[in-house]
Amino acid sequence: MKIKRIITPTALAFAFSSNLFSQVGIGTITPESSAELDVTSTTKGLLPPRMTQTQRNAIATPVAGLQVWCSNCGNFGEMQVYNGTSWTNMIGGAASGTIPDAPTSPVATAGNTQASVAFTAPAYNGGSEITLYTVTSSPGSITATGASSPIVITGLTNGTYYTFTVVATNAVGNSVASSASASVTPILICSPSSVTFTYNGASVTYGIVASSGKCWLDRNLGATAIATGSNIASYGDLYQWGRGTDGHQIRTSSAISSLSSTDNPGHASFIIAPNAPEDWRSGQNGTLWQGVSGTNNPCPSGFRLPTNAEWNTERASWGVMNQSGALASPLKLPKAGMRRNIEGTILSSNNSGDYWSSTLSTTDSRKMYFDQSGAISVTANRAIGASVRCIKD
Repeated sequence: MKIKRIITPTALAFAFSSNLFSQVGIGTITPESSAELDVTSTTKGLLPPRMTQTQRNAIATPVAGLQVWCSNCGNFGEMQVYNGTSWTNMIGGAASGTIPDAPTSPVATAGNTQASVAFTAPAYNGGSEITLYTVTSSPGSITATGASSPIVITGLTNGTYYTFTVVATNAVGNSVASSASASVTPILICSPSSVTFTYNGASVTYGIVASSGKCWLDRNLGATAIATGSNIASYGDLYQWGRGTDGHQIRTSSAISSLSSTDNPGHASFIIAPNAPEDWRSGQNGTLWQGVSGTNNPCPSGFRLPTNAEWNTERASWGVMNQSGALASPLKLPKAGMRRNIEGTILSSNNSGDYWSSTLSTTDSRKMYFDQSGAISVTANRAIGASVRCIKD
């Protein structure tokens, strides 16, 4: 097979000028007399070797005058020359560095509304001292900064799962983010761990447990034991929404049909209210049970009824949102049942749990309900009897 060799005019000019003048001309047949190499073009430029700073540093014994384009030096890349001792920019100043490598191996340790994040410094600092590290949470994008590992990041929500990434900063800029840490959950520590108060005329001591980022009593009001299953001692009392601890909540209290015209009926009977709006109070009062200073708050000092939103957060923290998840949670919520507003009978003990919130819903109020099939927030009339589990304010 014959191979044709094509000689272009540019190649002829190159060869001609090289042979006659010991000069090289590209794009011209008359290179400048003072130039050993003359590249002439009105549409293209001269492209030097392009490499990263790491690749540039790997050049063995660079000669003085060696030029490269450092693609990741400075903010946008930089033309650099070796002066025989070090790399400089084209006007003789110090060569710009590059961003550092990413930190590695972030490990988070949870605390109360915070986490301590340890990490390994980058293997390469970009040729410039690292001046800052920034830790960022997910979710929330909460940040904290520091000069070295570890860094404590605050402002986290207890009971929420977080991962963390770390970015290193030098004079040039920020590194890419590290890989994410394994997830951790700030663990609230409740102190003191118990509370003693007077309930139903007697001094009682309840434990305080942490769950979903809050401190709660470890049992229902009126319970004499923590739930370990369907133990009746863990059921506790059944309150009509908004009533105080006046004796009506005791499961064996008598039932009467006369509604109360005041916030304090003045007796210990459960009030039957079968007619709309099915409230034990004649002339509804939606300001009851609102906060630690709310009227008729049955909880010990510093505690109150949880809001509907707080119950929703609690339910979401369970591994399974049903009666099994309720019992397995730190709150050990039993299936204490409820008391009907129609005739005052108790239903569903050991089958379901009904827990009041302080949240209103027009003429009704919200409660958290669970059974074997699920756990949900529902609306309930205020005359039914349901469990009360207090939360620390």
